[in-house]
Amino acid sequence: MLMLTAILLVAALPVMPAQADGTAAPKAEKKICRGLTKTGTRVRAKPVCKTQAEWDADAQANHDHARGMSMMQTR
Repeated sequence: MLMLTAILLVAALPVMPAQADGTAAPKAEKKICRGLTKTGTRVRAKPVCKTQAEWDADAQANHDHARGMSMMQTR
């Protein structure tokens, strides 16, 4: 009975992935979910989940696109 308990306790321990150089594996970035609605529809917002870096990259791309469009209008 004692042996079975020990085996079950060892099996229940979380497994931590170790890298070859002994450092801990990097933690995954937290996902941020936002409700995005499609223009021209009354259907409720669809959740979109991305990391903060992905949201920042999208915002920068939208800013660059808007700036490019305004530059075309001033010519």
